[in-house]
Amino acid sequence: ELEKSLGVTFPAGYVEFLRNFDGGEFRLVRMFSVAAERGYGRIEDQMLFLRNNLPAFADGYLIPIGDDFGGNVYC
Repeated sequence: ELEKSLGVTFPAGYVEFLRNFDGGEFRLVRMFSVAAERGYGRIEDQMLFLRNNLPAFADGYLIPIGDDFGGNVYC
C-alpha cells in the first residue's frame, strides 16, 4: 500500500527488512517505519516532507530509509 500511495517501488531487500523489523534504531541510525504513529519516524511522512522541501527528493528516486541523530538522511 505504501509503495502505491507514494508512487515508488522499494527494493525487495528493503521490503523484507520492513516485514521483519519495520524500523528501529541500529547503532546511531534511526530506521523509518511503515507502521509508526504519525509524525517522526514514519517513512511516508519523511518522504512527503523531503519531496516538498528538497529538490533531490522531488522525483521519488531517493527513498529515505532513516537518519542519524545529526539529521543526516540515509536513502
